[in-house]
This record gives sequence, structure tokens and C-alpha cells, in this order.
Amino acid sequence: MMKVKFIAILLALPIVQAVGQGITRLPDGDYSGVGPDEVIVTGSRIDITTTNDANEPVHIEDEYVLKESSGIPFLQLNHSPRRFVVLWSKEFLFLNEIGGDIKMECDKSMGKQIEFLDSAKSYASNGFLTEGTVSYAPANLSLRKGIWGNPFVPSREVGWRKSTLRLTWYTGFGLKTFIVVSNGFVSADQPYLYRANARAKGISIYLDGANAAQKFELEDTPNPQILPLPIGFKEATIRVDTVYHGERWDDLCLNFILAGLGALK
Repeated sequence: MMKVKFIAILLALPIVQAVGQGITRLPDGDYSGVGPDEVIVTGSRIDITTTNDANEPVHIEDEYVLKESSGIPFLQLNHSPRRFVVLWSKEFLFLNEIGGDIKMECDKSMGKQIEFLDSAKSYASNGFLTEGTVSYAPANLSLRKGIWGNPFVPSREVGWRKSTLRLTWYTGFGLKTFIVVSNGFVSADQPYLYRANARAKGISIYLDGANAAQKFELEDTPNPQILPLPIGFKEATIRVDTVYHGERWDDLCLNFILAGLGALK
């Protein structure tokens, strides 16, 4: 997937909704995406206008239900076999069809402009896990392969306590001002892997080689969480201080990390 550009609109910092607490529908609103893509959510109806991988127009309008499986939210249309993994915050909606070709990264029009939410140009770490032919490399933190798949996992020799991530972004349109994190192992086929593995809780972010860290506490949800930073930056070093421990393993998993520019209050 090429670098995704957003024109997003914000009013306030996000209050990320955790799945599994009685949520039955997505927040109401008009989510406008890239190019002709659009998702309109009203009550428990969804109206999707987009194109598929063959650049053919696709329009879906239907009632839907949200179903959680081991912490991963799925959207099922009532009158169609189409199913999606859906991740959202107050601002953003990421919608990937399971077994299909609809991949959408949308934003919600709510007030303040944010531009150019994108993957880093380079993701590096001091060690990552490999199991046979499967690589849990830091490059998995990009959105080029969609919103689910193999996460980044530190090597067991390094472990999450000593793991360091270094991310660098293109800044031709300006320095980045916030980071967006999706936590955990997000799998459409094996959703149990989210709770089976560890997820990040407390993290420290060092901007452009600074000695002082910006500290955040993440919610235990795969939904996107926006971390506003006090200065513009092009490089971020991220360390995990604490985790939500996995039910079966203590391998730390991170789904994706993006950055954007724009004013946040």
C-alpha cells in the first residue's frame, strides 16, 4: 500500500473506546476517506462508497452488527456475507474486508485539520522475533499490508524490557506532531492471539535524540490511539516500560505505528 494521505478533522483529543464494554455500534458521523472513498455511519447502518483493488466502484449500504472475538472487533453486514475487521477512534476508522479487496483508512470530519497520516519511511529495532519463515520485524508496523497481520515482536533474547524501536518519517510537508498506535496482535483468522500475547501499556518516546522522554499509558485495545507530542519531530525512539501481560505468552506485540502532522488541543 502506498503512503496514505489524510485530510482529517478534529475537535479534541480522542477518548479511545475499548471493545468489549457494551459497545454495539460505531460512533455516528460522516467518515471521509482518501479520494472517492467514503464511509457514512448512522445509528447501526453503514454506507460505504469506495473502489476495489481492480479500481472498480463498490457501494455497500446495510445494517451491521459489531462482534468482538478475544478483543478484536469485527463488523458483519446483516444482508451480505461480507465481514470486516474494523478499528476506530473518535477521529479515524480503519476498515479491512476479510477475504476481500476493500481496504479503507478513513477519518472523521470533526473540526481541526490534520494532514498526511502515514507510515514511517524506516522502522528499526535492536532485535525482533522470527519463527521459521515468519518474521515479526519492525517493518510490520507500517500500514502497507492492511490493519491486521504479523505484528512487531521483540526478540526473546532482547525482550520487551530492553527493546528499542527507532522510527523515521519523511517530513517534506512538515514535521510530525503526533503518533498513532494500534496495540497487540491483530489477526482476522486467529483473534485469540490478541489476548494470548502481551500488549504495550506504559511507553516512553524520545524525539529526535532528546534525553527527556514523553510518557504515555496506552489502553488495552487494538483501536487507534493518538499520542500528541509537544514539538514537531522526524524521528522517534520508543521504549515499552510496562505491558498488559498475555494469557499464554509474554511476547510483546504492536500492530501498527503511524504519525501525522497538524494542530491538536
